[in-house]
Amino acid sequence: MYKPQHNSSDDLVHIRRSIRSGEGYSSIKDVSRYFSISIATVYNWMNGGVIPRAYKIGGKRRFKNSELLMAEATYERI
Repeated sequence: MYKPQHNSSDDLVHIRRSIRSGEGYSSIKDVSRYFSISIATVYNWMNGGVIPRAYKIGGKRRFKNSELLMAEATYERI
């Protein structure tokens, strides 16, 4: 079966659009790509209160996009 190749820049555009919409949820991997940080740093930021804690949905951790936007706006003003 043919599986189309995904362009990583297209994926990043989709991630940015999704998070900036403020709707829905994003994975840890998406958050790491959005902020250009490692997955370990996502956990460090979450544990340090830089970004909100993730919700566990269907056995996977997801961040609420509206909460990510609020956290991003708060830290941009500092």
